[in-house]
Amino acid sequence: MGKFIKDKRERELAKTSKKLAQVTSELKTVSEAISLADRCFNEVDNDDLTEALIYDRSALLARYSFLIKEAKRLELELEAAKDLLNSGKNGLT
Repeated sequence: MGKFIKDKRERELAKTSKKLAQVTSELKTVSEAISLADRCFNEVDNDDLTEALIYDRSALLARYSFLIKEAKRLELELEAAKDLLNSGKNGLT
């Protein structure tokens, strides 16, 4: 039974690690999109385009905020899973 629990914890650790990598990658993409929106905002002189860029940037900032919170949650989850796995090495092997 100990090996089953250890294997399950290792799978959960790998799954959480993969999710964190995906969120981190998406954070980079969204950050680049925010920078692009900022550059475009400084270059347009049409009121409709300016308004559209403001809404786009606002949506990107909301997405970025969500991803930051998700990354923090996953980092905590990853730490907890590592701690459980390490504590299992001492008592379950």
